[in-house]
Amino acid sequence: MKKILLVLTSFALFGFAQAQFSIQKAVLEEYTGAWCGYCPDGAIILESVMQNNPNVIAIAVHQGDDMQISSGADLVNFWSPGFPQATVNRDGSLYSRGSWGAATSTATQGASSVTVAIDSLTYDNTTRQLDLQVKATFTGPETGDMRFNLVVIEDNVTGTGPGYNQTNYYNTTANHPMQGAGNPIVGYVHSHVLRAHLDGPWGTAGLIPSTVNFGTSVTQNYSYTVPAAWKEEDVHVVAYISRFDGSGQSDRRILNGEEADIYEPAVGIDELNAHSDVMEIAPNPVVDRSKVLFTLREAGNIRMEVINQMGQHVATLGEGFMNEGAHTLYWNGRNDAQGPVANGIYYIRLITEHGQSNATQVLLQR
Repeated sequence: MKKILLVLTSFALFGFAQAQFSIQKAVLEEYTGAWCGYCPDGAIILESVMQNNPNVIAIAVHQGDDMQISSGADLVNFWSPGFPQATVNRDGSLYSRGSWGAATSTATQGASSVTVAIDSLTYDNTTRQLDLQVKATFTGPETGDMRFNLVVIEDNVTGTGPGYNQTNYYNTTANHPMQGAGNPIVGYVHSHVLRAHLDGPWGTAGLIPSTVNFGTSVTQNYSYTVPAAWKEEDVHVVAYISRFDGSGQSDRRILNGEEADIYEPAVGIDELNAHSDVMEIAPNPVVDRSKVLFTLREAGNIRMEVINQMGQHVATLGEGFMNEGAHTLYWNGRNDAQGPVANGIYYIRLITEHGQSNATQVLLQR
């Protein structure tokens, strides 16, 4: 059966300022390996970072284990990281795990010069064929060699033997979450595992003009067959636009990115025709962090917000310019000040230049 990742909304009248800007996201590439005894601590820190900052997109680049791929090894050779260390939007620095929160917070401040959207994503789970379009719309001027990138990642990866069993230096560390888990941890569950670079490690050149201005829009189509051994419900794609300005580590900066599931809560086309006012939130109830999947019919300024049962504002999940097509935002059960809010029923609503969607109910249950 073919699934189509589309979510549509209907709107009431609403006004927006004419200025357009792109919501800035942080692509964090974590360097890790099953042999790395400190990496379980890095995995815990990364999940905390993602819960506290919904605009972080994680990619786990494995080296020296059974999850290593050749393009990942190219990145390791280029960056020469420690394990676990990470790059954040490839800004030229390597960050130790204790600084990932601050680095991603800094990276997601302000606006980007480009919005990245994953459009027309279809996945056929009979043939395991994935087809999608990535669209980059520039909301500010840029010059130079800018490139499309599409990455395939998988969550909940397990296996047998030393290539998957995770070395754990915290097995005897009091009060650490990995205390008593074993060393190695047999059957360890690996998240955000880099599976494929469809454009290689440095992207596809020559598609984006060397000079772009406000409103420049470029698309790139992709097709990929998901290997049978991968769990399709745990497979995601990450699209991003990167620079290639030279051979230095500060020359490969990522301008912005977007992430989408390929299979999980997709809405069939018949459902969409019958129910045009749909927003998909998963998981619901929210425990740590939930995805809000939605599709815009037209490009424009949007605001996604959480309100309580009295209609009072709780949190803004995203605000700025977005392309038409499929998008993902997140709610971590916190308010705008990143303070936890009480368990209970809340509503998520999308406001565009064309109006306001009906609010979709979500249960927060920690």
